[in-house]
Amino acid sequence: MQYTDPTGGVSSGDLVEVVDMVGIAYDDIASGGTGTLLTTGVYTITKTAHAAGGFSQGDSVYVSGAGLITNVSTSNQYVGIAWEASATSALSVPVNINFGNG
Repeated sequence: MQYTDPTGGVSSGDLVEVVDMVGIAYDDIASGGTGTLLTTGVYTITKTAHAAGGFSQGDSVYVSGAGLITNVSTSNQYVGIAWEASATSALSVPVNINFGNG
């Protein structure tokens, strides 16, 4: 999908929220520039060191307004499902993005 970045730009591989879905930036997109977001498939998404909890395979994955990956749905954007288990201490989680969304 084509995406025009309204703010400070995004880097290749960044998770980008677009209304009720997410995408992964295919290439760097400059502020105000247009680029491609990948909207299906499994991607390894970086978690912060303090992501809330771990993930079991098949768990729903969300992103907070602060951009933190979490398993908490309240007030957070749905990302997809955990493709594999990921311990709380793990720095990433493989996610099938937008799976079942819509």
